[in-house]
Amino acid sequence: MNPALLQDVLHSYTLSARKRHEMYETMRDTAGQFEPDIRRYWQEASHGPSSRRRYHIFLKLHAYALENVLKAVLAKLRHEQYFECISGRGAIPSDLHTHDLGKLWESAVGTPPSRREAELLDRLNRSAEWREKYPTSFREEHPCLCGDAGSRNVEGSISALFSETDLALLARLHDKALGKYREVTTKHESIVGRDRLCR
Repeated sequence: MNPALLQDVLHSYTLSARKRHEMYETMRDTAGQFEPDIRRYWQEASHGPSSRRRYHIFLKLHAYALENVLKAVLAKLRHEQYFECISGRGAIPSDLHTHDLGKLWESAVGTPPSRREAELLDRLNRSAEWREKYPTSFREEHPCLCGDAGSRNVEGSISALFSETDLALLARLHDKALGKYREVTTKHESIVGRDRLCR
């Protein structure tokens, strides 16, 4: 890895739990601004293009928010290991490189998600996947995106993957992930404080 690029990575967002947590807060707050529109979306019989776009953005923001807070936990827990990996081998660790929320959850939280939580994390993964260079949501091969004849059903794709009942479960995922971040942050600050007292 180029030395200048290496220094940039070492002192950037990649290893900064604080910056990732700030990004988490920003994305979650922004998603929250869409929530009243999303609740109306579920109650309407027909959905225009504008509503669908808001829904895509809402789900992407939640997916990316969770990814950032889980990586913030890992950056706290494994900072020295990651630093050595990047400075020694010039490689970003695989668990900071992945976007798989299920894998990140198990690594960061330490316990596997429940069946319903795992299903929702998988659906959030699908909403955040990029088909091309720019973020166009939902992989075409997902079975929920196809009609009876196997043709792609874009109109029904969002409501097929998510429903209003997911909001409470989504809030629970955020609470658990954020709770873990606060736990490891408190523990880290306590260790740093003890180290300073011993000097």
